[in-house]
Amino acid sequence: MRFHFCPKCGGALKNKVLEAKHPAQLVCKNRACGYVFYLNSTPAAVALITKGDKVLLAKRGTAPKKGEWSLPGGFLENGEEPLKGMRREIKEELGVAVRDPRIVGIFVDTYTAEIKHVLVIFYQVKLSGRSLPKTTKEVTATRWFSVHALPRLPFDSHRRAIEAWKKMITQ
Repeated sequence: MRFHFCPKCGGALKNKVLEAKHPAQLVCKNRACGYVFYLNSTPAAVALITKGDKVLLAKRGTAPKKGEWSLPGGFLENGEEPLKGMRREIKEELGVAVRDPRIVGIFVDTYTAEIKHVLVIFYQVKLSGRSLPKTTKEVTATRWFSVHALPRLPFDSHRRAIEAWKKMITQ
């Protein structure tokens, strides 16, 4: 996605290097304004729902990567705490609550042209009680996979998080 105008004053934006060894930022050409339009990674929280050496994967019901298996989770709301956001996303997508959260890792991944980079916080959790995941518009199926026989995952950060979790449980 390309932005052309300043959200503060409406002036034109230009690419400008503000600090050596840092990428260029979009800066308002209007000297009186000087607004810097930072294009930061979008935060997301994702769950590794585990049972023994198995991980619960969700078949994506929406783009991107519709029809592919991935870990459940999603984008954080503005100002939302990551753990709260992960719990909310799991409740929305799977209709279940989770317990015993433990951070597995934080990774940057690519997503779409509109949301180029995502900063993903991964939590290892267990299902609460005896509840079973449900299907929704966002998740058309769920299935337990052995960490030794995973399908191709569409997001590199999901693969990296599962690898980090495998190291955690073998130490």
